[in-house]
Amino acid sequence: MGYKAEHSLFDELANELDVNEVFNIGDSQQARTIMTAIWDGYEVARSL
Repeated sequence: MGYKAEHSLFDELANELDVNEVFNIGDSQQARTIMTAIWDGYEVARSL
């Protein structure tokens, strides 16, 4: 935990939900720093 991306929830949601897009951000995408995870969320929110 903390050193490896954990994207199982993203994979499950992307396969099960009937929506156009599911965004994979933060540590689900790639294990990084908290600032990078916050920035990912900011970028996705800005693009909506």
